[in-house]
Order: sequence, then structure tokens, then C-alpha cells
Amino acid sequence: VSCPEGTAPRLPIPYAAIAGDDCKLDRNYYGPDINPAVFGDGTISNNGVEFNLSEQYFGSLELNYDVSSSLSLTSVSTYYDVAQKSLGNVTISSHIGPVFLLDGTWDRKDFTQELRLTSDLSGPFNFMLGGFYQNADLTYAFDLPVNKALIALGIPLPTSLGQFKSDIAIDTYSLFGQGLYKITPELELGLGARWTSEKRKIVPTLVTGPSYSPAGFVLPIVTNRLSANNWSPGLSLTD
Repeated sequence: VSCPEGTAPRLPIPYAAIAGDDCKLDRNYYGPDINPAVFGDGTISNNGVEFNLSEQYFGSLELNYDVSSSLSLTSVSTYYDVAQKSLGNVTISSHIGPVFLLDGTWDRKDFTQELRLTSDLSGPFNFMLGGFYQNADLTYAFDLPVNKALIALGIPLPTSLGQFKSDIAIDTYSLFGQGLYKITPELELGLGARWTSEKRKIVPTLVTGPSYSPAGFVLPIVTNRLSANNWSPGLSLTD
């Protein structure tokens, strides 16, 4: 929002990126709609008008079953699905088309299952035991088409910086338990622990790209698998 050097072009080309902006901190955003014909192969989303669209669905199911007069079993299942699609002016130009766009989609699906066994004994001691599982899949895909009007000015740019896709798989397991002891009718001591194991795998792929990168090339990363194991103890005193 600050333009100490004005809004005239700073590059050695006639690219007045922020001309017309009032350079004030307010709720107004200056941005041009995009001419699809001058970006990539001309098939960008929403006919070149910037947007961000999200749709999400969520559901849960809880079931309770009395195993006995002093034991109850609870099952909680959830499902979450979110899909997002957007087109963005990456270089945030306000007066002229950007150097390149980000035309992308993002999708995530989650399933979780939790089981808990809870006691209701007549004595001072009670307990709760449980387990948790999560399975999630995420996919992020985006295209980076370049402004061909800049290429026409002699700037050595490819027509696209590439089409990328990343797939992430998540699996999480957890076991937990807690023991409760009534020291007095008003004072209860709780001691518990939780063990969690999480694994993630990512596969980043260059779907198509500049001439130096072949289609379908899996981008090299230091590691495409992450795992973590954690113990979390807990102690409480409640009245």
C-alpha cells in the first residue's frame, strides 16, 4: 500500500504494474481481468476473471452401546471433503496483466474413526480407554501460464512456467487411556497418556513444463516420507 517511488514502471520495459493504484490502505483492490488469449494456451479458468471458489461437506456419526451396566462403548466417525478452485494474479498488478497467473485446484478428503470404552464403576476408581484413526488424501494442482505479450516484447520466457501436481497421503493412529480416582467425594485425581503415530507421503509431479523439464517428471525432494511418534502424559486434579 506504500508507493514511495510512484507507480511508474521500474523495469527496463513498459510494464506499469501498479499504475492507477491510489496507494492507500483501504478495502479497495485494483486488478485487471485477464485476456485468456495472451496466457498459455488460452484455456484459463473463468474466462480470465479472478475468483476463489470453495465447496465443503462434513458429516459425523456417533453411536453409543452399553456393554454392561458399568461399561459403555462409544464410536465417533467423521468424513470431511473440501474442494477449491481459484485463479489469481500472482504478481498483483493493478493496471496491466500480470507476468504469470496461478490457475489451481485443491482437494482434501478426511476420514476419522474413534472408539472409547468408558467405565462407571461403583467404587472410587474409573477408567477410559480409546483408539483413533485418520486417513486423509490431499491433491494440489496448478498451472502457471505466462503473459505472451511480454514474450512478444523480446523477453525470453516460456509460454508456461509449468503445470504441477502434489499428492499427499496421511495416516494417523492413536491410543489413549485415563484412570480416575476419587480421593474424596469432591476431589478426583486423573492420570492418563496418549500415543500418536503419524505418517505422511508426498509425491510432487511436474505434469508439463518448460522444455528443460519432461512431462511426468517427479520433482526431487530430500524426502517424500515423514513419520512421527509421540507420547503425551497427562495429570489432573479436579473438584
